[in-house]
Amino acid sequence: MRVVGGVIVGFIATALVIFALASVSWLILGPSGSFEPGTWKTTTTWGIGKLIVDTIAAFVGGLIAYRIGGKTSAHVLAGIILVLGLVMAFVVIGNPPPGSSEPRPEVVSMTDAMNKALESPWALYASPVLSCLAVLFAVSRSEKKVTAS
Repeated sequence: MRVVGGVIVGFIATALVIFALASVSWLILGPSGSFEPGTWKTTTTWGIGKLIVDTIAAFVGGLIAYRIGGKTSAHVLAGIILVLGLVMAFVVIGNPPPGSSEPRPEVVSMTDAMNKALESPWALYASPVLSCLAVLFAVSRSEKKVTAS
């Protein structure tokens, strides 16, 4: 039961950290730094920021999963992040969000940004891979701490 709990809590923690850090990124970059002019296509800056945010969040989620359910819990979390992320990338690339082909206004709410953003395929595919590796890195760091104690 601890393994399942670790996966669930680690996944929730990952999602919460992504939401918090992505919100901060949005506040820092704003629409002009997040999107190419007049479009819903995200900038390279946003894509790189997303990779950093997702990697940090996955590392935190991996640490939490490991602490609660051990190595198995963190490995399951890494697998879920990888598979779910890649599936979502395929879906998003094949089915752009509604309204994403419309011109982007100068003033954009965070809700519209989340719902209409067209992320770069490279970022969509790289994110789950890097996030999976971040979870596995969290496991290796946690095991080294246990061994050193």
